[in-house]
Amino acid sequence: MLEANPGAVDTARDAITRYPAEPRVLRAASRASFAAGRAAESELLARVADAPDDPTALLELGLHWSEARVIDLAVVMLERAVELSPLDAVARSELAFCLARAGDHARVVEVLALHPCLATDAGALFQFGWSALEAGDAATARAALRQLEDLADADLCARLRDAISTRVGQ
Repeated sequence: MLEANPGAVDTARDAITRYPAEPRVLRAASRASFAAGRAAESELLARVADAPDDPTALLELGLHWSEARVIDLAVVMLERAVELSPLDAVARSELAFCLARAGDHARVVEVLALHPCLATDAGALFQFGWSALEAGDAATARAALRQLEDLADADLCARLRDAISTRVGQ
């Protein structure tokens, strides 16, 4: 039986940031998570270790870490998922969400600019405009607002319009 080692999970997580596609690292992290009583995380890590190029397994692990607020590792897994499946709107949206939580708004704009459903996804379009504004690109934020108005999402339009007005004026 594995004994919990308080530092083992942190050590394994650090290794994942450096070697996110290395099955041995992922298996060691799975064992450390299991020993620490994190069965769900252990299972997700084992799935990724068995298939490190499976975008679905990567997405699920990224979502798990996003929900657990382990944003740095969520970003690592979601970046790999997007790299392997660039047209996956869910993976791209989740990656953008995590990057926004990390305050990396320029990267959010880069990720969402290639979102396959950006023009019809009010949430993604709002995040795109908001992050563009946070990154200092008011023109892109205004363009996103115009598209958002076409989708008739009054609440998101009002929020983005107010943010633009407050930061850069009309």
